[in-house]
Amino acid sequence: MARPQEFDGSSGRVAGFIIVCKLYIQMRIRGALVEEQIQWMLSYVQEEVADVWKENILEDLEGGLLE
Repeated sequence: MARPQEFDGSSGRVAGFIIVCKLYIQMRIRGALVEEQIQWMLSYVQEEVADVWKENILEDLEGGLLE
C-alpha cells in the first residue's frame, strides 16, 4: 500500500489525498488511536496554506481543544 504524496492544500487534490489516507489507515494503522491516525495524516500536509492549517490543528490537538 503506497503512502500518500505530500498535500499542498490544492482543491484538485483533496479527494484523492483523503481516499489514499483512508485506505492506508484501514490497511496499516487501523489499531492506532484516532489522534495518532490524525497526526500521521497531517504529517503529509506540508506545503503552502495547508501547512499553516496543519500547525493550527496540531496545536488544538495538543492543547486538548479537539476531541
